[in-house]
Amino acid sequence: SDESQSVRSRELTENCVPSVLPRRQEFTKIMSFSLDKSSPVVNIGLLAIFFACLVSASAKSSDPTKWPGHLEALGSAAEKKTIASVEGFPSPADFFDDYLSSGTPVLMKGAAKNYPAFSRWSDEYFTSFPESETYDVTAEQRKKENRTYPPETISFKTFVNTYREKDIYMVNGVPDFLQKDFYLPTPLLCGGYVKNNLQDRVMWFSSGGTSSVLHHDDISNINCLLRGTKDLIMIPYKYKEQVPVKTGGFSTVDVDKVDFTEHPGLHDVEYYSVHMEPGDCLHIPVQDFHQVRSSGVNIAVNVWFNAIKKFNKKDCEQQQPLDTNQSIDKFTFHAVEEQRRQEDEEEEDGNQVEGDSEDEAVSLPEDMREFFTELLGKDVAMNKGDYKQKLRKVNQKQEIMIKKLKGSQSPFSLVYGFKISIS
Repeated sequence: SDESQSVRSRELTENCVPSVLPRRQEFTKIMSFSLDKSSPVVNIGLLAIFFACLVSASAKSSDPTKWPGHLEALGSAAEKKTIASVEGFPSPADFFDDYLSSGTPVLMKGAAKNYPAFSRWSDEYFTSFPESETYDVTAEQRKKENRTYPPETISFKTFVNTYREKDIYMVNGVPDFLQKDFYLPTPLLCGGYVKNNLQDRVMWFSSGGTSSVLHHDDISNINCLLRGTKDLIMIPYKYKEQVPVKTGGFSTVDVDKVDFTEHPGLHDVEYYSVHMEPGDCLHIPVQDFHQVRSSGVNIAVNVWFNAIKKFNKKDCEQQQPLDTNQSIDKFTFHAVEEQRRQEDEEEEDGNQVEGDSEDEAVSLPEDMREFFTELLGKDVAMNKGDYKQKLRKVNQKQEIMIKKLKGSQSPFSLVYGFKISIS
């Protein structure tokens, strides 16, 4: 029938003709004409579409180096779709119903503009805190992310004083003395998140020009941008068979120069583009692939949380009217608490090193000596007092490296690795 042919026409147009075909608009016009039931060219239109598919498939299979976008930036030649966008934060119930439950990304425009951090956070403000001199943060040593390259631990004040001149960026939990400036995003304030499902809050800070790997995360997050702009390329998780990822959820594909001969699956996925301005917040669903680029002095905080399966309406009813200005220091983030517990146990273990004398020499096997020397940057002939301090630093570096190699940009403490201890 004409109706069934029309449906088939739509299927062929959407599923068979690649978005990169320069003749797609031409064939779409043919199909719009053929969808008219009175038109005698329905079959001709179908044949044209079918022929275009055959030609495209033949050309594609013959030489990936000829595909548009080969050796160019990820998704640069693809037709990119846009995600849902709303003004401000939706209510917790609407966020769950419209986005979280279906794994749908959403850009919440201007949602964080009322946060104190939006107006306060600056280099001068950061260094005005005495704590900035002693609070250590993790500084990645390449703006183009490389998860096999070790980061450095420096004081927050040192980072703030040097990040504009160096090829570094900060990825670290929000410093304790800044947490009062950042509110928990409204969609998470009630419904079942607060009691057990908040995991971490991470601060991203750079002078711009950063570029992440293509990856997906094993936990949901809301990312709020306070300075600069960000541009994301997103790929739905349904294309997991076509996106090359390593264990841990990240890809080794060069996002600036995608080689279709090595990664042909990236030619046939749906790409979504997202542009974030200061004050915008973005929900990135668990498992969705994404790649992020930043511009200008860039500060963002993302809140990691478990995606709940059922919304607790009663929890929200009991909190009416909902206070939307609650800072993150008032909430328990379970991954952070677990991290602190591990650090306390580690310190306790370090204090149980045998021997009463802090000056007693430590003797290590040659292979362990080489291992410690490489991590610490110097020979490890030391007394037990020094050794216990160095041991804690080694464990911190181990956790960071394990996170980079195994995990995505998910909370550090959600990825567990081995720890070195001595008795």
